[in-house]
Amino acid sequence: MRWVTQRRPKIDRLASPWLIRRFVDPRAEFLFVAPDDIRNTAAVTGAIPFDVPHGTPETDLTHGPGGTCFDVIRARFALTDPGLERLAAIVRDAQNDNRADGAPEAIGLRAISLGLAGTLRDDNERLDYAMVLYDSLYRWVTRPASEEDVFARAPALYRGLCALGEWLRPARARREA
Repeated sequence: MRWVTQRRPKIDRLASPWLIRRFVDPRAEFLFVAPDDIRNTAAVTGAIPFDVPHGTPETDLTHGPGGTCFDVIRARFALTDPGLERLAAIVRDAQNDNRADGAPEAIGLRAISLGLAGTLRDDNERLDYAMVLYDSLYRWVTRPASEEDVFARAPALYRGLCALGEWLRPARARREA
């Protein structure tokens, strides 16, 4: 199956192809074109348009403000995996400017996605890297409960180390004086 979306994919337009390849069609091909060329490309190639600006009559695989195509695709194909639900929240928060009350991972996902956009010009190469990124993020959100304890304690450990550093700072300043 072929799919088409606008070029220069970032967050949601990288997450959606990952979702399609991992849960809908492992052999899916993606075409990245100028926004004005999506409708024509879909007609000529038979590709399914997704995450289209302002939608098109040919697709409803697009989203409104605050949403993501990732969510739309999950709903369309009835993908109910709990890991995908957690991943969708991260993608949504990263796509929509990292809401303050959102998933903490969203900040990192946004930074990495925008970094890929600035580093890799070729959209298919960017997608190749994103596949590894989203495989890793999916692994993170589906990690076993035994790993949860370790990760849950990590922020407390970090805060403790920061506090120790602050406590030691005056002693260091005295030694350096």
